[in-house]
Amino acid sequence: GGELTHGDDYLTRYMPDGIELFEITNRTIQGRLLLRPGPQLNEAVKGILARAQRLYSVQIVAAVCLSNHFHLLITACSVERTASFMCYFQSNLAREAGRLRKWSGPFWDRRYELLPVANTERDQVARLRYLLAQGCKENLVWSPRDWPGFSTLRSMLSGKPIRASWLNRSAIYRAGRRGESQPMSSYEEPERLRLEPLPCWSEVSPTEYRRRVAELVAEVEAETRRRHRHNGTEPWGRINVLRQRPHDRPARVKRSPAPWIHAHSQSARAAYRRAYSWFLIAYRAASRRFRAGDWTVEFPPGCFRPRPPCTLHVRNPV
Repeated sequence: GGELTHGDDYLTRYMPDGIELFEITNRTIQGRLLLRPGPQLNEAVKGILARAQRLYSVQIVAAVCLSNHFHLLITACSVERTASFMCYFQSNLAREAGRLRKWSGPFWDRRYELLPVANTERDQVARLRYLLAQGCKENLVWSPRDWPGFSTLRSMLSGKPIRASWLNRSAIYRAGRRGESQPMSSYEEPERLRLEPLPCWSEVSPTEYRRRVAELVAEVEAETRRRHRHNGTEPWGRINVLRQRPHDRPARVKRSPAPWIHAHSQSARAAYRRAYSWFLIAYRAASRRFRAGDWTVEFPPGCFRPRPPCTLHVRNPV
């Protein structure tokens, strides 16, 4: 197999047994600000995510959408279901945001990244705290509560599900074909986004869970104040965030390689890389047989077998 490096093989979807939490993230093309917050976009993100969750039964712990990327924390499920969920979420979000931002070109910069989080409380809490710090760590706002874009924070603090609406574009298209004209609100379908607790805190009471999330938010706020006090700066502010031009691209986009796994322990990182190496060897062998025409070959656990190509049956002419 050779030395394992970040490359095309790293993008092979792998959800090993025993890992409870995964982070999913992706960025817009060239880092452009196509996901800039706004009432319409926020509602679109909320509705699409809620619809995708209901259709594919993916459990979401937290989510946040920045101006040019998003983060999701989900609990473990089948890799095939996760792939279908992400296909639905990203394709619909690209279409809706493209309409709002008058953008017709490619929307996403790459395939989404699916990153496991180690099962320790320290690692899972650190990842949740990272999501809560979005907007603050970029020096945009003082508090996660101030971020004007879509975020599940308010629901996590209140314990209430997020009410959303899905705009049925298919119904709009069919009505247009029939020459009907109705208010857009008549094509909205109610949805509800439900959040799951962090796996390491799943046994605590809902009240205690909300208290712990509030503590993480307070830590992020305190760290933000200390950083700006030390540097003599202030956040850019939510008003300036809302004034950004969606087609603009940052002067510099962070391009550091993603980790194999979010883990503080070096031994946990090494163990995951060994497991992935063995998985990749088995996956390559199965893939070779599949491409050779053996469509019944079993793929290793942690991925899903591709669908075989269609075979066209042509009726013999009479």
